[in-house]
Amino acid sequence: MEKPERKRLASAKMLREITDAYDDEGNRANEEGKPLCWITAQTPVELLYAAGVFPVYPENHSCSCASRHISQELIESAEAHGISSDLCSYATCDIGSIFEQK
Repeated sequence: MEKPERKRLASAKMLREITDAYDDEGNRANEEGKPLCWITAQTPVELLYAAGVFPVYPENHSCSCASRHISQELIESAEAHGISSDLCSYATCDIGSIFEQK
């Protein structure tokens, strides 16, 4: 049985471009030694931007990793580096991405 053709919304491409641009901006900020701050969606980012701090949303990044099917690898990397398996999997995935540079 053949798989049905998968239709993608036009907005999916636009969302990918926006997400990639945001990730690139965060990577540049990090490479330039600017401070980064892990935040939740309720954090007033305007204050962070005014202070020269780049906001990072760990939940969004973890979901992005899951959509690329690499979250399990990142979680295992974090645990191999001593991060407890009791920690939230969003955070564990993000910490693993630091170790793996992904």
